[in-house]
This record gives sequence, structure tokens and C-alpha cells, in this order.
Amino acid sequence: MKGQMTPKAGAEVLAALQPFKTRLLKQAAANANGKVKDSDGALLADALVQMAEQSRCGGFADHRPGPQSLVHLRVDLAALLRGHVHNGELCECRASGRSRWPRPKSW
Repeated sequence: MKGQMTPKAGAEVLAALQPFKTRLLKQAAANANGKVKDSDGALLADALVQMAEQSRCGGFADHRPGPQSLVHLRVDLAALLRGHVHNGELCECRASGRSRWPRPKSW
């Protein structure tokens, strides 16, 4: 399997793989008296397989995901309560990740 990702997507994947890689590293060290022979790439590949297997089975006992979305909202209180902005009022929304709330098409 080959592919390229954006830096942000690559960081997301590596962060998700880290708990699996850490567990594999501990297992390998325990089985080899502290000497791990696998390369970092091999450990990451094995971690990817474990992550895929667990996602199919639905079990993530020791995996604690972070937030699904991050939203920065800056808005004048009067505009928020009113539901729309007037000239000179501030209303900015920047989001990353998966948002679970509907967003008006005008944004």
C-alpha cells in the first residue's frame, strides 16, 4: 500500500497509531529481553494492522480518542442572541475535524 497524505492527516494517523505502536514495542521488548529488532517502520505497519483489526471488531478498550472537532467561535453576544449580525459586529467560526452540527450554507 502506498499513498501520500497532507501533514495534518499524517499527524492524525500517527497519533492514532501511537497506542498500538507503544503496546507492540513493550511486547517486543519483553519477548527479546529488552532488545527490539524491528524497525520503526515495521512497528508502525504492525500497529496499523492492529488498529484496523480492532476497528472491525469494534473494540478499543485502551484507546481514548481526542475530540472529534475543534471549533473557535468569536461572536458578539448581541448578534448571537439575535441570530444574525449587523454592520460592525463580529461573527467568525473556524472548525477543524468532523463537525456534528449543521452549518448554514451562508457560512
